[in-house]
Amino acid sequence: MKKYRALYAICSLVLSFCMLPIGADAASTRVLSEEDVCTLANSINIEQEYERAQAGISDIPVTKEMLSLNEAVLTDENGNEESLPVIGTVRKLGQVQRSNKLCNVYTITAFASSVKTDTDSETLHNTTAFGSITWIDNTGINNELVSVSGGWTTGGTDQLSGRSVEYGADNNDDKSAFYELGDGVNSFSYSGTDKMVGWVMYLDTYVNVNSKKLSFRVTGRMGF
Repeated sequence: MKKYRALYAICSLVLSFCMLPIGADAASTRVLSEEDVCTLANSINIEQEYERAQAGISDIPVTKEMLSLNEAVLTDENGNEESLPVIGTVRKLGQVQRSNKLCNVYTITAFASSVKTDTDSETLHNTTAFGSITWIDNTGINNELVSVSGGWTTGGTDQLSGRSVEYGADNNDDKSAFYELGDGVNSFSYSGTDKMVGWVMYLDTYVNVNSKKLSFRVTGRMGF
């Protein structure tokens, strides 16, 4: 946790994502089976992805347009909202065969931190939300959601409650799933369904941090 505190404290300093791709060339030529896709999606290491996002390393450059679709908001009891900085990274896992073409498989992982201190530099709250979306990038509106995962890490004296997750495609209720998580459950992983096909893949997470609500949206989409 000490390592995380040190990392989270400098989130707001890291908003440059146009580094040269690392490992993208090898991944781009790898043809995956459906089983391979699921295995790779489940093997995403959150600490490694945080370090990549923090350093601006991404197989696909995370543009301002992409980043703007990933939002984190902390809302207090009076409805006052505070936008939180978000960082992210994308991995190109490989390609899968669809009809007569090969389609790319991506995972985007994003992070948002609610680090806040008082005038005496005492930490008031320090919770970070993180989320990953893996999808198959087909042409147009036929992108396929493979899986989502994510959770929260806490520091200081933060108390978390009211955890919930919603994910799907194109914000369509017929293509989404919603889960409420139990007390003490700070991570999750869910698979997509054959209905979760569309232009935009999304993951929404919600958690109460002490008396405030932390809402976090992660979006998977290419083609800007």
